[in-house]
Amino acid sequence: MFQEAPIMMLTATCSKEDANIIINSLNIKPENLNIIRSSSFSRPEIKIIDEIQEGKIIIYCATVKNCEEMLEQLNSRIDTKYNIDTYHGELDSLQKSQTIQKWKNGQIQLMIATNAFGMGINTPDIRLVIHNTFPLSIGN
Repeated sequence: MFQEAPIMMLTATCSKEDANIIINSLNIKPENLNIIRSSSFSRPEIKIIDEIQEGKIIIYCATVKNCEEMLEQLNSRIDTKYNIDTYHGELDSLQKSQTIQKWKNGQIQLMIATNAFGMGINTPDIRLVIHNTFPLSIGN
């Protein structure tokens, strides 16, 4: 369709197999492609999170799996001053209401969530919102 238009695709998680599917689907010529892969797990948002002195932080992820992976990474790499939890559609009703209550009461300072959490649940002390992954659709 736009064969002469430049294309830039960026990802930190795409496998080589998935990259080949994308390349073939878009008919990208090999000479117009550079794949740069890195084994670095440098996560600049972790440094930013450590600099927040007060208030709450929300990290939005596209899927439950992304939430769980981010929780694991953060639990092992950031200051323990933060109480971290997750919120997503796979929680049962009781877990959801307990998590929301802890968030509102200030017992959770860092929430890792899918869009099931909403945009901050109307709390005035949110200092940082990070969208860790692209939303699954434009509406999200």
